[in-house]
Amino acid sequence: MNNPQSIFISNYDLRVRDYVNSSLSFNVVEKYLHKGGISLFASTIALASMTNFSTLTNIILLGSICTLYSSIGGY
Repeated sequence: MNNPQSIFISNYDLRVRDYVNSSLSFNVVEKYLHKGGISLFASTIALASMTNFSTLTNIILLGSICTLYSSIGGY
């Protein structure tokens, strides 16, 4: 005989599982994007104060260097 509570939990799990997983995944991705953006922008401001390049040029330059470094196996 089935336990009514276990039936409720399984139905609840089926209804809510996709929503919870997608919202948690979104939060993790959002956290890493914010962290990466802030660290890239902070280093760009420091580099722009020491060079004659604009902030946008430094963002593009540092972003491409970080992407290249990460694509060849760097952390």
